[in-house]
Amino acid sequence: MLLEAGAEENLQDDDGCSPLHTAAGAGYADVARGLLEAGADTGLKDSNGFTALHRAASEGRVELLRLLLEAGASQDAQDDYDYTALHCASVNNHIEAVRLLLQARADTEVQDEQRLTALQRASQMGLIEIAHLLESHAAHAFASHVP
Repeated sequence: MLLEAGAEENLQDDDGCSPLHTAAGAGYADVARGLLEAGADTGLKDSNGFTALHRAASEGRVELLRLLLEAGASQDAQDDYDYTALHCASVNNHIEAVRLLLQARADTEVQDEQRLTALQRASQMGLIEIAHLLESHAAHAFASHVP
């Protein structure tokens, strides 16, 4: 592997993409695992503010999401448009990714630059199944806090 030959695990290209960004977006779990073991930074942002978690969420890469979250990636990191991974998974209609992020306690109340939550974005886009999942999660969370 390139890391064994001395390659830098956090090297970023002209667009700010690191090897971890690429592996996360492409679904290369074994490569991502190796990069994380070598110390790859889950918080690095590309030129749009995307972390590797944003990339995995946008592509619906559930295995990569799980791996990155277990490695300490922030589920609520925001990109340059204030999207979280939950926004990315939601607007790209990746229900299993949304489900995993909710299980990881992603904050459903985070608003993007237009002051819209992931639920509001999904509703606006007509993504009914995603909207119902987010809505039922919010209702459950609210009910668990009512005395």
